[in-house]
Amino acid sequence: MSPDIPIWFLDIDGVLNTLPPIFQDKPHEFSTVIFEDLRISWRPKVIDFVNRVHREKLSEIHWLTMWGETAQTEFAPLVGLDHFNYAYDPLGDFGTPEYWWKISAIKQVTNGGRRKFIFTDDDLRDGLAWRLGNLATSARCP
Repeated sequence: MSPDIPIWFLDIDGVLNTLPPIFQDKPHEFSTVIFEDLRISWRPKVIDFVNRVHREKLSEIHWLTMWGETAQTEFAPLVGLDHFNYAYDPLGDFGTPEYWWKISAIKQVTNGGRRKFIFTDDDLRDGLAWRLGNLATSARCP
């Protein structure tokens, strides 16, 4: 894809796989299945939007999730998502306060933050959000 369009890093749990009680007041707007003893709930309108963004080449979508490659092989077919790349840092530490593997993966895929990106994740804690914002800011300010 063109380097002019942003890369969209997409998480699953808490983003596409909604967690109760988010949808309790509008259950008719959600679909739910049980997958390997996990309840998977999603909003078809959101899935349609993500696919449209991908198909119209408005963004280059990359999975960035603890689901790993099963995001593509299991989750995507289950909810009807297109095929997306998977961005990851196989050597990353999965959660120390000083280092977050997802930021490392974003740096790798965006050439150190030089390419525009969107990051949708439900786990942006204060310090992590600051580091991510710092990556975007430092990429624009030499």
